Amino acid sequence: KSTSDKACAKRASIRNSIISTKLTDSEQHFLTTLMELDDVTDEQLENCKQVLERDPIFTDDELHDDHDDDKEKSSKNRPTAALQHDASFREEVWTHYESLRHIEEVSKIPPPPPPKKKEEKGGTFLKNFFGGGSSKEEEEAKNESEEEEPSTSGDVRYTILATNGKAEDCKPNVLSPYMMNALRKHMPFVVSEDNFWLKYSMTRDGASMRMLLKHVRSSARTIITVETFDGDVFGSFTSSPWRPNGRSFYGNGETFLWKLKKSRYTHCDTVEQQVELEKDIEIFQWSGKNYNIQALINPNSNLVLGGGGDEQQNDPTTASSSSPIDDEGKGSGLILNSDLEGGSSDPCMTFDSPSLSCTEENKKDTMFEIVNVEVWTLTPVESVEQAQQLELGRQFLFDHGNFAKS
Repeated sequence: KSTSDKACAKRASIRNSIISTKLTDSEQHFLTTLMELDDVTDEQLENCKQVLERDPIFTDDELHDDHDDDKEKSSKNRPTAALQHDASFREEVWTHYESLRHIEEVSKIPPPPPPKKKEEKGGTFLKNFFGGGSSKEEEEAKNESEEEEPSTSGDVRYTILATNGKAEDCKPNVLSPYMMNALRKHMPFVVSEDNFWLKYSMTRDGASMRMLLKHVRSSARTIITVETFDGDVFGSFTSSPWRPNGRSFYGNGETFLWKLKKSRYTHCDTVEQQVELEKDIEIFQWSGKNYNIQALINPNSNLVLGGGGDEQQNDPTTASSSSPIDDEGKGSGLILNSDLEGGSSDPCMTFDSPSLSCTEENKKDTMFEIVNVEVWTLTPVESVEQAQQLELGRQFLFDHGNFAKS
């Protein structure tokens, strides 16, 4: 009994040391999972922990500096007028989507089968042989009942995670269900039917690049959504996780920029008009003219998408959110300042995209002020708890793919 007590005490000590060390969430999750396996010894656990500690990566501890004022800053970024403008329509867009979804789900419930008629003596074969089988009308009715009900909207139905109940402080959301449907058509097939998961909201989590990175660090594919003071909504889709990568660009050809064609402040008389407005999105795919896709120098730097000319540009530090508009397309498609108070968008050769923030009234103003920023990811599971477990497991493999060889 005393030996068992000592073993339990040692396990508890190891658990506490795991929590107190400078490990990422995914690493802590991995070690905690190992602790629950009966055939893993305490010595093996200690060895694993030491290996991980000797291989420092971008840890969450780096993001826990003094940022208590981030959330206060984010609330100041959202002007009252912007929050109230068409607020009822924005809520009604979500209600409209949910009502369509409910109608579709109800319509797919099959009606109860009709009671079976008692078969007459002689059986089906004799009835059909002597012309007593089903009439043409009955056959057609049977075929129609077997056909699946068509979708009311033609869109994929999916779960939207982390936007209800406890997340009232991040509403109204920038990305609406109809914008999600419009964007998913341009995403890789492997995630084309996944659920949307809100990982970061500036109004909920605080306004700084460090806080954004802390919340999305384990997410491979992300959708950045920006809403400006002018009601413009635009952003990006990337298939590489956002990580400080020094003075170089990285990313792949699945990346694209996008924008809502009309400002959210466009007057709408009905919720149906607002829905049509939010379905109308422009997509700017990777052009292949250079590989300057995405960049993040360090947790305190600007976030950059696109830039440079035909030649490969390996230094994203030349990207500036205060530079004048570049008509030759050598500017960055999207830059978010590290404080998330503003940014810029120039014509960009990387995506053959125009300035995402320019309006018809002011075609030279590439700077914008931010009302809200959201970062979404995609997951195949139905709950936040399941999504977190899956993402942490994948993140550990991504960070420590050669862990078994250590």
